[in-house]
This record gives sequence, structure tokens and C-alpha cells, in this order.
Amino acid sequence: MSAPGRQLGHLKETHNLLKAARIPHWLAGGWAIDFLVGRVTRQHSDVDFAIWKEDWERVEALLLAHDFTLRANEFPEETGRLVHKGTNFEFYLLQKNAARLSSLAVAGQIGHFPMTAGIKQAASEDFLYRS
Repeated sequence: MSAPGRQLGHLKETHNLLKAARIPHWLAGGWAIDFLVGRVTRQHSDVDFAIWKEDWERVEALLLAHDFTLRANEFPEETGRLVHKGTNFEFYLLQKNAARLSSLAVAGQIGHFPMTAGIKQAASEDFLYRS
């Protein structure tokens, strides 16, 4: 199986685990772009998801129970990093901006960087779990 095919299989497996556990999550990064354009545009070094920061402990426990392992992580306030059968996963930890309840922010060093309206739209309940 090709590297993109293997990553797609692991992406689907991870999505299905998170969906079954009812954990909100969004595909991010290069694979999200590929899904939008409808084709694989390049080789990917990892699979990126965005999740709520408050859900990270649940995500970590769930995936560790399904043969994922921890990866080195220099920025644990911003991301969660795991590996599964040779596929690296990065989980961007999102949090609601307490000062501006209508916006989202990435946790950690860039926690004050506001998300665009398009990302806010994607984070709405209507967008969750569509495959």
C-alpha cells in the first residue's frame, strides 16, 4: 500500500474512533486541503486534526488504548502528538477565547491569534462529523 493510502486508512480509523466516542474533531493541515480539492496534492509527513483543548485527555486515553503511542512534543500546550503504525498524528488544541466568546483560538504560544470567520463557520455544530 502506498504511503498516502496508508495514511488515509489511519486517518479514517482515527476519525471513526473519535466519532464513536462523540469527541468533536476537524481535519486540518495538508490532508484537509486535499479533501477540499478532491485529490492528493503532495506527500504528507503527518495527519492533523483540530480538537477542543479540554478534550485532549479523552482523545489521548482513547487512542493510546488503540495502539497509538506518544511522540516527542515540544509544545504540549498547543498540540498533542501521537504515532499509529508509522503514521504521525498532530492534534491542534483549540479553546474558546474567554475575552471574545464569538471567537476561537489555538492554545499556547499563538493562543491570541484569532481564527478567521471561515474557520469559525467550520467549527459550528452543523459541520461536525461529516465524512
